[in-house]
Amino acid sequence: MVLDKEVHRVQKFKNMRSLLLLSLLALGITSFGQSKKKEQCALMHSGTFKYLDAQDPTSYFVITDSTHTEYYSDGAYQIRSQMTWNSDCQYTLVMLSSTVPGFPFKPGDKLKVTIIKVEGDVIQYAAEVNGEKWKSKVKKTK
Repeated sequence: MVLDKEVHRVQKFKNMRSLLLLSLLALGITSFGQSKKKEQCALMHSGTFKYLDAQDPTSYFVITDSTHTEYYSDGAYQIRSQMTWNSDCQYTLVMLSSTVPGFPFKPGDKLKVTIIKVEGDVIQYAAEVNGEKWKSKVKKTK
């Protein structure tokens, strides 16, 4: 009977140890995945980016410090926004000005962007402004 209790205690200890090791492994994998995504999202923190699915093939934008400037029609029109990073993979733009004729958004409107996926120099994101949502892709060119 004493031997049975000892065997039961040892088995219980092994089960707890296995559970602890699995928990630590899962935590490590999750942390690695988050770290990798954080590193990938850093690609978008500054540079020049070309829209891959825009109607205007000349459209692009530049991110420097806390400024986001979009260029359309070979640079004839611009949209300037103040940029704030909410996390490594999410930022908010507050539109400051636009010279794009008939542009539907006004100064003060806020655009929330979430980076979904990064593959090489191509970034897929989801955006929302004034209840309107969409997904798109850009390519970092500089």
